[in-house]
This record gives sequence, structure tokens and C-alpha cells, in this order.
Amino acid sequence: HFFTTLIRENIASREQNGIIRPDMLHLLIEARKGRLNFDKAVEDTEFTAIEGVADRKEEKRKKEQLTDMDITAQALIFFFAGFDSVSTLMCFMAHELAINADIQERLQHEVDDTMRQCEGNITYQA
Repeated sequence: HFFTTLIRENIASREQNGIIRPDMLHLLIEARKGRLNFDKAVEDTEFTAIEGVADRKEEKRKKEQLTDMDITAQALIFFFAGFDSVSTLMCFMAHELAINADIQERLQHEVDDTMRQCEGNITYQA
């Protein structure tokens, strides 16, 4: 319920205030509105044995519209997929730093040097 409410409120806020962010949620909102452009030159490699099946699939695709629940489901999958891979990576990194004191020390020096160069205000570019 929390995640559903969060996504619905976010969608409503973006639509009411004209907020555009370069993220997955924006892409899903644009897809729902039919504003996404895709390359039609790319062939569908799916096997269609009966003529006209591809045309019916195109008609069906036009009729389908993403609901708030569809967007919420996609966002939840995106969140958990990212969460799992990032947490696993961080665990491996912590383990490697723990068993390799020399690398841990070198990393600490790099962080300290960067903090000095940025005067304590670290940025993404740093």
C-alpha cells in the first residue's frame, strides 16, 4: 500500500505541476500517454504463423494503456532489482576491503585527498 500510494502521488504531482525528470517513472508516464517514439524499422523477430497476427498485435498494443498499478509494478521491480544488486556489490566490496588492508588504506587516502580538494563538499564529478 505504501509503494502504491507513493507512486500515485508522485505521478499526480508530476502531471499537475508539469515536472519532468529524466527517470524511469517519466518514461512510463510518457508511454501511458503514447508519447514515446520507437524505431519501427526494427523487425519483430517473434514467429507468427498466421497472416494478420502481427496486425492484430499492433491493434492490441494501441488499445492497451498503462494503469497506475502497472506503473507501480514496474517501479517496484526496478527498485528491488537495483536494491539487490547494489547491496550484493556493497557486501563484496566491504569484504574485500576488510581482507585487503593495503587497498583499504589506499582508498582512505584517495577519499581524504578528494575531500581536501573539494573543501569538504564532495560532488558527483569528484
